[in-house]
Amino acid sequence: MSGKNEERARKFQLWGWYLFLASATFFVIASIRVGDVIGLLGGFFFFAACVVFLLPYYGSKDS
Repeated sequence: MSGKNEERARKFQLWGWYLFLASATFFVIASIRVGDVIGLLGGFFFFAACVVFLLPYYGSKDS
């Protein structure tokens, strides 16, 4: 039962990170539309940070 709860928690965490990626994408698009360079850089860094946090989910399964 513990394994089932861990898997469910992992799925929720992944969905959260995917939503963060979607938010970062829209933030970048909005920054491009208004010509905000600082906002664009912030959006790119936010997107990159989300990808970095997602890497362990797709790394080695040896745990």
